[in-house]
Amino acid sequence: MITKGTIGALALGSGLFARPAFSQKAAYFMPQAVRDWSDAPAVTLGETVPELQFAQQAEVSRLHSATDQRTPYTLLGRVFDAEKNLVEFAHLNFWQTDEAGQYVEQGYRGAVSADRAGRFSVATVMPTAYHDAEGVLRAPHLHAAVFAPRVSRQVFETEMFFPGDRVAKLVDPGFAIENEIEFELQSDGSLLGYFNIFLG
Repeated sequence: MITKGTIGALALGSGLFARPAFSQKAAYFMPQAVRDWSDAPAVTLGETVPELQFAQQAEVSRLHSATDQRTPYTLLGRVFDAEKNLVEFAHLNFWQTDEAGQYVEQGYRGAVSADRAGRFSVATVMPTAYHDAEGVLRAPHLHAAVFAPRVSRQVFETEMFFPGDRVAKLVDPGFAIENEIEFELQSDGSLLGYFNIFLG
């Protein structure tokens, strides 16, 4: 576990906090079979919480401000149940840190609804690493809470991580491996991320 007391040993010059470099030759590009969703692994690490903890928000499909200088991307995915059946019309809340590594009440939060085919899309930027209330370093990640009343009265919460992030490999190795967003650089220079959510 890495705390503020030990973070000094993790020098910025080591590249620990470097953003992953996206290239059309990147090894972590999502294979076509996975983009077609048929071969997606049916595992999403997360936890279930009572329905009362889910506050359905007005739909906002862009989390970040127009002035944010971090790397933008659009996240695409589908919602499945534990048996890999598509879940239609699920409600998804997303939130992440701002440029200072803080969670704020206004901005960097959004909500979308999946369509009849379970598909969702949200636009955001690469989040920032931060220290939690106990001083523990957390790797950059995107939060999601999914409520699918046609499947369950429970809410599924999860965190999504980013390929090549050294903080994630050190402090969140389990989640970083299983819950990693797959990226693809488009011909116009835009970045697409892919992540399917399986309700456990």
